[in-house]
Formats: sequence, structure tokens, C-alpha cells
Amino acid sequence: MPPRAGSPNGRIRAIGLRSSQSLTEPDPGFFGVVLAAYIAVTISRIHEVIPVLTRLYLGKVSAAALLVAAFTIPGSEFQRVFKTPVAKYVVILTVIAIASVPGSAWPRQSFSFFQDWWPQVMLMFVCVCAGFANKRTADLCLVTLTLSAGFAALMTMATGHVDSGGRAFIGNHYAATYDANMSAALFVCALPYAAMLAIRTGWTRWAGIAVIPVLIAATLATASRGGVLALGVLAITTIVFAPKQHRGKYIVLLVLAMAIAPFLPHSGLAQRWAEFMQPGGDYNMTSRDGRIEVWKRGIGFMLTHPILGVGVRSYEIAGGATAHSWVNAHNAFIQVGAELGVGGLVVFVMTVAAALRLALHARRRLTGDNLTPDEEMARNLFTAAFSSLVAVLASAMFLSMAYDGITLFALAVPTGLALSFRSAGRQSPAGTRAPSARGNATGWRTNRVVRRVNAVQ
Repeated sequence: MPPRAGSPNGRIRAIGLRSSQSLTEPDPGFFGVVLAAYIAVTISRIHEVIPVLTRLYLGKVSAAALLVAAFTIPGSEFQRVFKTPVAKYVVILTVIAIASVPGSAWPRQSFSFFQDWWPQVMLMFVCVCAGFANKRTADLCLVTLTLSAGFAALMTMATGHVDSGGRAFIGNHYAATYDANMSAALFVCALPYAAMLAIRTGWTRWAGIAVIPVLIAATLATASRGGVLALGVLAITTIVFAPKQHRGKYIVLLVLAMAIAPFLPHSGLAQRWAEFMQPGGDYNMTSRDGRIEVWKRGIGFMLTHPILGVGVRSYEIAGGATAHSWVNAHNAFIQVGAELGVGGLVVFVMTVAAALRLALHARRRLTGDNLTPDEEMARNLFTAAFSSLVAVLASAMFLSMAYDGITLFALAVPTGLALSFRSAGRQSPAGTRAPSARGNATGWRTNRVVRRVNAVQ
């Protein structure tokens, strides 16, 4: 006898966590463990935090291990990924980027992007989407991200590793993928998951509580103005979208964070804010390399190269050739529009909108006060995923991180979590309430089918 839509089992089925999976869902296994390790390497850059690990080629080793582990997952799981709107848009964006190579301002630079960076980012994106359909895998990976990002933040401050401007960043003398601004973007990306852990029970609560001030302190140590603005956006988003029964806890965490912030080292950040909009500052209206002029130049690239742009990863080359300004876009949306054309910008915006929709629609289905533990966990996951994506987008307004692993990870998490909704749509028996086109978080249109079934009945 099928469960009623309003029953506990019916609600579990409505979010794709079948009753048989509720508390006995299979452990992550080999694939989940390797994926968690790959996230720690690709996103948190843990091998760059500990210098001795840099020489072990962990990026290549973990990528090879993840490829092997992927063969333990049924091919149908990966097929489901590419049926989601987010994955479809990412594929379209990839095709546009490939097409931009021949006409690029520097074709070799654009071609090397597909040799050195994009394959490993896409591997992470696809595996996160496929793996996070299992809530235990998702939980393991997000705990790993939180702890590894927290460890990176702690080591960044403890070792006093700073750039020429005195700003802290993740890296060492052998390798440094993230600059100070990108390091701040990682810290704000991980913060919502730390807050999610802090309201749980068990040891992860204390881990989350311990990591939160470390991530905030490290963000301030980077002296990243975009990172601080992203922190503000994240705080507002978290309070607004937090479940009512946990909103008080989030507010307490926010108040505590604001209380300790003035006592954390922030002299470099205060100095950078004082320089804001001053003559010679980053955001002045006259300097050739000022952000305003750089953004205006990027919009000009969109107008002069509307079809395929100036080529993926070629913004600096195009700027240097036209204005002797060898700086990047400092804005992910302008970066995509300039490098991939207007069509690429539209696809990128659609990708972001689809991921935000997934998280919001899924979260709206998990309302009420009588949620099961699995439903409560799912709602907290979706809330954290939505907040993390918003924080990353806030950072992306000031950084050229459109193709970065952090951005793709933030897009992949809600996509992977929402994949379980597809199973719910297929399994909903006639006469029960199946997910509608609007409520189906992965974008499969089922409402017309349901209406026809109801009409026949």
C-alpha cells in the first residue's frame, strides 16, 4: 500500500529519501571517501597548505583515484546528472568556450585552459552532482570541506604567509593557486556549512562552532573587501532563509561573530577600505587599471565581440593589446560576457539561476514543524547550499572566478542534493501528490502528467 502524501514516509519519499534509506542509507563507500579527499585537494587546496604535500602531486593522484572510483557508480547516476538544467547549461558553456579558442586573443592560452584546469573542475562538478544524491556522501564531503577549509584558514594565519601587500592567502613557496581574494571566497563558501554543523548534535557541532571564528578571522586577514561584503551578504541570507526553529541559533552565532570581529587582526583591511575610491585606488574613475575602467573595457569587449568573445581565459591578453592593461576582469559576469560573448553570459546567468531555483524549490517542500530527522537534515543541507552559493556569487562580483572550482562546487551541491527529487517523481503512485514542474527541484516537468492522470481518474 503506497504511503499517503501527508504521512512521514510520504514526506520522505517527496524529498527523494525513501523510507528504506532514511536511517540505513548505504555509507559513502570508496567513491564517497575519494570524492571527499578530492574536494579537500581541489577546493580547499589542502596540499598547498602543507608544503610537504605539494611534492606528492596530490591533484593528479586524487583525480586518478576519483576516475577509478567513478566506475563503481552505475552509469545511470551520471546520466541523471546531465539531465539536470544546471549540468546542461555547464555543458553548453563548455561548448561555447571550446568554440572561442580559434578566435581567441591568445589561442594557446585558451587551449591550455582545457589541458590544465577545466577537466579536473568538470570531474569534480559531475562527481559532486552524482555523489550528493546519497545524503551520507553529501554529509561526508561537506564536513570534509568545512574542516579542510577551516584548517587552511588556521594554517594561513598561524604561518603568517602573506603576499607583497601583507595580505594572508592559502599557499606556500612551491604552489599557490589562490590569491588573497580567492582565499576569502573559499572561507565564505565554507561558512554556511560550518553554521549548519554548529546547530547539529554530536561532535560535528563542536567542530562547526570552532571553525566559524577561524574562517571569519582568516577572511579579515586576507584584507579582501569583496570577502567582507560577501560575509555581510551571507549573514543576511542565512538569517532570512534559516528555518524558524533554528533562526535564533543562527542569530546568536552572528552576534558572537560580530562581537569577536573587532578583536581580530584587521589593520590591513581597514587600510584598504580607507583607500576605496581615492585617487590611485582600485575603484577610482580615472586610472587605466582601476576596476571601473576595467569593467567598462569588459563591457566594450562584449559589444565588439558579441558572438564568442575574446576567448576563454584571454581577458588580460585582450586588455593588454587594446589598452596596455594586463589585469583580469575582477567580475565573473563581465569575465564570461567578455571572454565568451553575450550568449556565454546568458548561459552563465541561466546556470546560476537554475542552481538557486533547485535549492529554493527543494527547501520550500521541506516546511513544517513535524519533520523527520532525514527531512530536517535535508532542509539544513539545502539552506546551507543556497547560502553558500549566494556568498560565492557575492564574491564573484569582484573576482574573475567564473570557471573556478569554488564556483562550480557551489553550483554542483544543490544540483546533487536535488537529484533525489527525480526518484520521487517517478515513484509517486497515481492518486498521490507528485512533485509539480515548479516543485520538482531538478527541473523535470511532471505536472502535466499528473494532471492527465487526475483527469482520467
